[in-house]
Amino acid sequence: MVPFALRLVVAALSALCCLVTAPAASAWVSITVKADKATVHVDPDGGALVSHDILLRLRGGPLEKLRFAGVDADAVAQGQATLTRAKSGKAAGPPVLMAHEYQDGEVQFKVSKKQGIRSGSYLLRFEYRTDLRARGGLRAKADLAEVAWTGLVFDDGIDSLQTTFVLPRGELPPRLPDADPSQNVGLVTRSDGVYLSELQRGSEVDRLALTRPHVPKRQQVQWLIHADRSVFRGLDEPASQFQVEEVVPLELPPSVKVRQRSAGLRWGLVAGLALVFSLLVNLKQRTANTSFLIPLRNWVRQLLLLCAMATSLAFALVYESASLAGAALIVAMLVALQRPVRTPIEPKGPGKWRPVEFDDVAVPAQAGTSRRSWLDASSGMGLLLFTLAIAGFAVFGLRLLGQAPYHSAMVLVYSTTLVPLFFTLGTPNAKPLVEEQREFLSKLRRRLRRHKGIDCSLQGRFALDTEVPDDLRLRIGLESARQGLVSLDVGVGFVDTTLRRLLVPALVVRVREDSPAHRALPREAHWSPGRAPEERVAVIRAPLPLLTSCVETLTDTVARLSEKGRGMAKRKGAQRANKNAQRRPSSSVKSAARGTATSKLGSASVPSHVTR
Repeated sequence: MVPFALRLVVAALSALCCLVTAPAASAWVSITVKADKATVHVDPDGGALVSHDILLRLRGGPLEKLRFAGVDADAVAQGQATLTRAKSGKAAGPPVLMAHEYQDGEVQFKVSKKQGIRSGSYLLRFEYRTDLRARGGLRAKADLAEVAWTGLVFDDGIDSLQTTFVLPRGELPPRLPDADPSQNVGLVTRSDGVYLSELQRGSEVDRLALTRPHVPKRQQVQWLIHADRSVFRGLDEPASQFQVEEVVPLELPPSVKVRQRSAGLRWGLVAGLALVFSLLVNLKQRTANTSFLIPLRNWVRQLLLLCAMATSLAFALVYESASLAGAALIVAMLVALQRPVRTPIEPKGPGKWRPVEFDDVAVPAQAGTSRRSWLDASSGMGLLLFTLAIAGFAVFGLRLLGQAPYHSAMVLVYSTTLVPLFFTLGTPNAKPLVEEQREFLSKLRRRLRRHKGIDCSLQGRFALDTEVPDDLRLRIGLESARQGLVSLDVGVGFVDTTLRRLLVPALVVRVREDSPAHRALPREAHWSPGRAPEERVAVIRAPLPLLTSCVETLTDTVARLSEKGRGMAKRKGAQRANKNAQRRPSSSVKSAARGTATSKLGSASVPSHVTR
């Protein structure tokens, strides 16, 4: 059996390991693209300079890397990319340089600041050169020229996408296919969506701004316009095979394909993981003989556990909402928390008290503990399995750190589901009650040895026909006790809490009725009849169930019951009366009259066997 303290240390170290080795959990980043304004400057020879102004909304952080797919394959970087704090869609701060490179149809950015970028709105600006003619984006068609360019891919879609073509001024104005050439503003509906156009003609260049009101997730837009053929050089060949009315699918790199998993696969993963978690929780309950912390009907608990876990995984994997996923995960973990089934303590039969030695106390065998399961960290196999599982979560989360920071953080967050699986809330005490009583009373005896006039001896209660005690108490002997004191004992009861068994020490004072010892104790003490008709028993406990508090209460009681403590009690009473008289003159008579009763001892009922 693994000690309770060791299991707490392992749990604390495991949690610390997750926090230290998993920076992704504290560096979760959510990026939303609000708008993209692209400008394509087309040269007469077919070359083009493409510039992007992308408005980003960043949550979490710090952001260190960023990338977009769908860039022209022959893109060549021009100048520096910058990231600037934005306000109302415009730059509102000093720019931060971004190192960027183009590879396999992607543009990748790296923040130059060591501390990265935190939450807020930012404007990303970068530009590159491409050759439209070489890539088939500039061809002749009758007396016109067709200019086509393909934009970026946005995983979550975008609500404001605009591309502006800047062309050398020609006799014929540039326009959308099938648009009215006599109008500067046009509206064209194609198979992939609606396009709005606005033409601005200058003395040297024409600017045609095209807008898509909304673009769905991961859809790549191909922009197509017709322009005057004469402004371009070398467009002598017909364009009978140049058909760009339909969007040509772009072959995305492998990293983008991984992010385009079908919704059915994600929902299947959600259902599978939720079902596995529910089965493991119920398997532990059956093999470890535990009960659930929240009492519910079996079918209600099963349904609630499955729905809460499935909801959490759906928000995490499908909708990518970390806050809602965390809230549902907390509900699932609360429903899955378990505690051991404790065997109730049977009432004690007749027995006798007699002196015993601390070293000679026979400890009874522990009974009523829960069975150990390989899903319980209180066993060696369970602790090993928990360590391997938490290590697997950490390794898998760290491997995803560079590729998918969000999913890396989610893996480490869901490693917390191992806590209700492997750690039972309130595992039964590994030691029998008598052994815990002996340890507590032994510490109390060492403390009382510092006080003169107090003698301690251990008393054990033995049931009939047995030599193993079922209860222990410490007998306190006084050199000069007041008349009427029969005995003064320290008994140790217990309370079963949700976490574990809690020892509750109590003083058991036996006196003769109306004796000096009886009158020395507070009237507020709880008195009950004793073994003899003239005997009275008071059960007094300390304000806190701690060894130090028990010693203070005991020494105060000893001072009341001893002849030497009488003068001390009178002096303390007089001092209290003087202080009360200075604070409240009107109540001085009351304070002086009750001298010894101003200091109240806590009293409460404890298990009935303490007073026997």
